[in-house]
Amino acid sequence: MKTARRNSPVGGTVALAAVAAVIAALLVAPTPPLSATGRAPSPWVKPRLMDVTVLAPDDVWVVGHQIDATGDKWPLILHRDATGWTEAPVARGGWEADAWLVAVDAAAADDVWAVGNYRASGRWWHPLILHSDGVTWTRVPAPGLHNYVELTDVVAIDATSAFVVGRIRGDPLVLGWDGSEWTRRPFPMTGERELDAVDAAEGRMWVTGAREWYAAPQAYRFAAGRWAMPAMPPLPDYNPWVTMDAHLVAVEVQRTNRVWAVGSQLLQTDYGGDFLDNRLELVVERWDGHRWRLVAAPRIRGPFEEAVDVASMNGAIWVAGYRTLRTYGRTRALVLIRTSEGWWAPALPGDVLTHRGLLTAVDGMGRRDVWAVGRAGGKPLILRGDGGTWVREL
Repeated sequence: MKTARRNSPVGGTVALAAVAAVIAALLVAPTPPLSATGRAPSPWVKPRLMDVTVLAPDDVWVVGHQIDATGDKWPLILHRDATGWTEAPVARGGWEADAWLVAVDAAAADDVWAVGNYRASGRWWHPLILHSDGVTWTRVPAPGLHNYVELTDVVAIDATSAFVVGRIRGDPLVLGWDGSEWTRRPFPMTGERELDAVDAAEGRMWVTGAREWYAAPQAYRFAAGRWAMPAMPPLPDYNPWVTMDAHLVAVEVQRTNRVWAVGSQLLQTDYGGDFLDNRLELVVERWDGHRWRLVAAPRIRGPFEEAVDVASMNGAIWVAGYRTLRTYGRTRALVLIRTSEGWWAPALPGDVLTHRGLLTAVDGMGRRDVWAVGRAGGKPLILRGDGGTWVREL
């Protein structure tokens, strides 16, 4: 995703016993810190892993949430070091019920950001921003915002520069970190626009999402203190299917003239104004320094496939998401890789392919050192791949 990657030899494989211990600790009897009310949460159920960022083979962060026996969500942060996976303690409190994390990114081992949301005062959403110095996670105040704030992604550039995107009451939202505090930054494209993802490199930042309902996805570029909204190519025609909605939900900035964005378009059949059937098609786009171009994505058996995240490693593009084999069928985890020879799909472990599941994020150090996270069979899923073979670490 958006990490400050550095070359490092691949670490050793985690022992199966250690992995089993982590699963047991997560799913059976963890002992998290007390909440603000002094109540120890009930045993965790239904963990959800949402994002991953990789600094080194022995320095990987994963965020998401868990649900306790009362149905409340609590932030979940996992860390992989040389000994394996452990749950990072998070000071819980400041919300009445639910709190969850959706994105994580790191500028360095001692500079890691995680963002999400929490509920208070009924159903209102508020921003949740956490920072780690590599040892301790601390909540960092967000600027005073109105209710109904949803944070969707974060990019960490260096100690004095990071950005968060999302939306506030239907309007786009951009927050910036200056080394001491978060402030709201101007975003000139207002209205019905959704900001879903952010990434940055070489002095340029890209934000992707969608503009208005029933319209093409959109990408926005920020450079030299100014925003720009380049024209997007028209989406392919799948007659008799009609595009009803489309989003670019992930973006990867390799360099100034090479940016990748992925998402999906919702298609429906129009029989005299009655939309009867639905399907999802992958959308892959590339910025070449001058314009966005559609990149032909492989057609996958089944009516639904969605790209959820994209990452680049040593010339290869990795796309993670899900697919189905038939209408309203169970979803299956999906990974696609694009190299100079074209697209191909690496084989996933058998237990992942035979259970309902999906992948929510992918990141890595190189083409032979990649992590993907999500869920399968109702359990958290962490996969480690070497370009052809995947091992389930959790």
